[in-house]
Parts: sequence; C-alpha cells; structure tokens
Amino acid sequence: MNSRDIQFKTDEYYSLKDGFENQFKSIIEKINDNDKHIRELIETKFEAINDATSKALASNDKRLEAMNEFRNTLRDQAGTFVTEKDFNVQHELVRADIESLKMSKATLDGKASNESVVKSNERSSKAYTISIIVALIAAIGLIIEILKVTS
Repeated sequence: MNSRDIQFKTDEYYSLKDGFENQFKSIIEKINDNDKHIRELIETKFEAINDATSKALASNDKRLEAMNEFRNTLRDQAGTFVTEKDFNVQHELVRADIESLKMSKATLDGKASNESVVKSNERSSKAYTISIIVALIAAIGLIIEILKVTS
C-alpha cells in the first residue's frame, strides 16, 4: 500500500462522511420542517376546536337563557291560575245559584200554567155563552117559523 492509496481512501472517507452528514442534515431539516408543519396543523386544529367550543358554549348559553325566560313565563302564568280549592268553592256557589234559578223557573212556569188555565177557562166560558145565545136565537127562529106555518 502506498501513501497515495491511503490518501485516496481518506479523501473518499471524508467525502462519504460529508455526504452522509449532508444527507443526515437534509433529513433532519425535512423532519424539522415536517414537525413544524405538523405543529402548525395541530395549533390550527386546536384553534378551530377552541373557536367551535366557544361558539357552542355561546349558543348553549343563549338556549339556556331562553329556557329560563320560558320557565319564568310559565311560573308567572301559573301564579295567575285558580287553585283547585278555590275553583271547587266557586263552582259549588255557581251550582247552588243554578239550582235556585231552576226552582224559580219551575215556580214561574207553574204560575204561567195556572194563568193559562184560567185564561183558557175564561175563553171557553165565553164560547159557551155565545153558543147558548146562538142556540136560543135558532130556537126562537124555529118557533116563529112553526107559528107562521100553523097560522
């Protein structure tokens, strides 16, 4: 082996070493670039998630606020309703009034029926009187005709 062969091998060694180091640096840079890109993507995703979460929370807060308003409206409205006890008391008073009105109507109907019977009796007695008068006139007319024929 001569010194030239050793020199060549040393130069070759350094050039291979430099080539590997350059390749290694290039790979490391690509990894770092990819890592940076992945970190940016992750940060973007986290920002999107945070933004969506904030929007969802705001929407949920509005929905809950509307539900609370509705609940308060129902509570206010329920305060204006009549309780069952009060309703039953008032209902019994109304029923008693209705029964009283029914009795009054029945009494008035009875009086009206009595009055109509009296009026009917008055009419029938007038008709009876008129029919007696007509019968008497007919009888007188008949007697006069019989007397004319016999005379």
